Amino acid sequence: MSWYPTLELLVWIHDKMIEKFGGHKGVRRSLDLFNLILKDVRLTDGTYRKAAILLTRLITAHIFEDANKRTAYTLTKTFLEMNRAPMRITDEEEALKFLRKIREYHLDQVEEWLKHGRTKERP
Repeated sequence: MSWYPTLELLVWIHDKMIEKFGGHKGVRRSLDLFNLILKDVRLTDGTYRKAAILLTRLITAHIFEDANKRTAYTLTKTFLEMNRAPMRITDEEEALKFLRKIREYHLDQVEEWLKHGRTKERP
């Protein structure tokens, strides 16, 4: 049985990211989007696939005014840790570059990146 994040955890992580890195607190779009994303995550098989959907959709939904990428990354990392699936990303700067361009990647590539720390296109 998988562990899933709550809306409260998402908001808490977002607030921590704002405190640590700066930016504006606040919701740009409805927090209900998180529940829709989580529904899709729950309907998917495979922990890394679920994580790829969570990460991609949270970033592209742009729920918050600021810190969407960092919040999504931290929540996804937590999701993987809680489900005993290690995230192989070691370089934070490389991670931020990947997250900034996440729309350019297919879901299979995001899943591969989370699982192995790289994609075939990005050694």
